[in-house]
Amino acid sequence: MAQQSRRSSLVLASLGGALALGGGAALIRYARAQGIPSTDPLVYRGTLDESAGPVTDPAVAFTLRLLTPSGTAACSTTQTRPVAAGAFELTLPADCVQAVRANRDLSAELTVTRTGSAPTTHGPVRLTAVPYAVEAERAGSAVTADPGGALATQLAALQSQVAALQARVTAEDPDCPSGYTRVAGATPGVVCSRPVSIGGMTLVDEVVKVGARRSAFWVDRYEASVHLAATGVRLGESNTAGGTVGLTVDTSGLTPSGQRPRDAAGPAQALSHPGQPTVNITWFQANEACRASGKRLLERDEWFAAASGTVDGAACNVSTFGARAAAASNGCTSTAGAQDMIGNVWEWTNEWYASAGQVTSPAQTAIGARVTGIRVNDALTPWPADYNGDGTWNITSTVYNDAEGQIGIPSAARRGGTWDDGSRAGVFALYLNVGPSYRDPSIGFRCVVPG
Repeated sequence: MAQQSRRSSLVLASLGGALALGGGAALIRYARAQGIPSTDPLVYRGTLDESAGPVTDPAVAFTLRLLTPSGTAACSTTQTRPVAAGAFELTLPADCVQAVRANRDLSAELTVTRTGSAPTTHGPVRLTAVPYAVEAERAGSAVTADPGGALATQLAALQSQVAALQARVTAEDPDCPSGYTRVAGATPGVVCSRPVSIGGMTLVDEVVKVGARRSAFWVDRYEASVHLAATGVRLGESNTAGGTVGLTVDTSGLTPSGQRPRDAAGPAQALSHPGQPTVNITWFQANEACRASGKRLLERDEWFAAASGTVDGAACNVSTFGARAAAASNGCTSTAGAQDMIGNVWEWTNEWYASAGQVTSPAQTAIGARVTGIRVNDALTPWPADYNGDGTWNITSTVYNDAEGQIGIPSAARRGGTWDDGSRAGVFALYLNVGPSYRDPSIGFRCVVPG
């Protein structure tokens, strides 16, 4: 007979009850299935291999000794058992069961004797438990042997139920909205992207997930860029000197009021990707550009949730002379992964306010009448100290209507601050001194994909 190299993987499991053995080992309660005994023994299982592979032998003699840390035998048993595909199982007698339950630190020594071969002894090794592994292998062998049997049928039904549960979880809490795929390795948060074909160009649109399950939505990772439908050219690009370059948003066919002729080629789309954001855009134009890309402007609570965790400090662009380009490397990032929600450019949100009341508290600092002959209350009031000194402007009903101050039209909210607001920029910064018809090189926006 060829020289045999045998090894045994020592496992201990129970078909009933749970018992801590110490040292991380434990007896596991297994779910009972067809073909698995309903009694409550403790069993010792292992695998037996030789140089040619796993052993199959109808009768192999095993002597198992359970030893205390001092080497004293707590119990022993000798049994002749079949070995199939290397696997064997020994049922522990009552004295070994008692020894296991009385001792937290046992080792197993196994002597194996096959016909025509000298006995070989393995161990002692620390007694451990292998949850599920043995029963899974055993069940798998039964299914393979009888693919049309009752166990196979039960297993198929269970797999179907598990798949249905997984599909339900995915459906209730997807990583990305429809049409987007998750960007592997992108951090922080969950970043999703989609390719967009516009004007013969293929651009990328990126959003980040905010919240989970029914509260989830996806917000633009970067401040939005508007692209001309006919050519894909970016419109109203900001620059680092506080102005704009290139074509204005008006060249897209979108008038300042957001209306466009019936024969227009198609609405300009707002996309989120690295580069200079679009500015000098009215609320109406921003709203239409979001809608054209299947999104909308953020509501107040969405804006706060998306901005949460942004560090109000030097990482954000609040002390320069103009907007910076969006980039994944920018450190001004929210917990969800949204970039530059503090500073850089003001962001339109989906909020209008009517007559908030004329506020003339002495604590305010008036920062000027910008229109000759019309006194516009452009007063600055900082939030309390807990809000990092963020400012609110013009909680009143007098707003700038494009180039003129006008009483009696609603304020449209812009949030976050701009590149030169310093400590006044922040998550709680709110400017209410302009109407939705106003535009300025310091004002941009971002969009949201609703949950």
